[in-house]
Amino acid sequence: MTLVQDAQRDGVRLAKACQVMGVNVRTYYRWVAEGEVTADRRPDADRPDPANKLSPGEREAVVALCNAPEYRSRPPAFIVADQADKGRYLASESTMYRVLHEAGQQHHRGRQQAPQRKRSPTTHQATVPNRLWCWDISWRVPRP
Repeated sequence: MTLVQDAQRDGVRLAKACQVMGVNVRTYYRWVAEGEVTADRRPDADRPDPANKLSPGEREAVVALCNAPEYRSRPPAFIVADQADKGRYLASESTMYRVLHEAGQQHHRGRQQAPQRKRSPTTHQATVPNRLWCWDISWRVPRP
């Protein structure tokens, strides 16, 4: 803030000085509102929990539902859709993923194998145009 104030005393416009320092003009005004520079109050701000935050009991119900025998190998997308068909809504798909992640159970669910990285083929290399055809018989042709 002192650099911005020094630049402003030297004749630089406030908007340009704030832009160079990477501070928004409104932030500057908020920080010097009482006539002197105030400390950053963001870490001490009161941040109440959202009204729709799941309670610990609801989180346990989500984990228990995902671990039920009929759903233990199913992803949350299937679980949410199946529960909606039955007329029951416990949590959204993204909330289920978040709760499973917090419970240490967010991993591949299902009978098929987890996706694996494929390495690029290294057996063939094209050195000239039209060299890598699947019916290339140039290896059979005698060379002079």
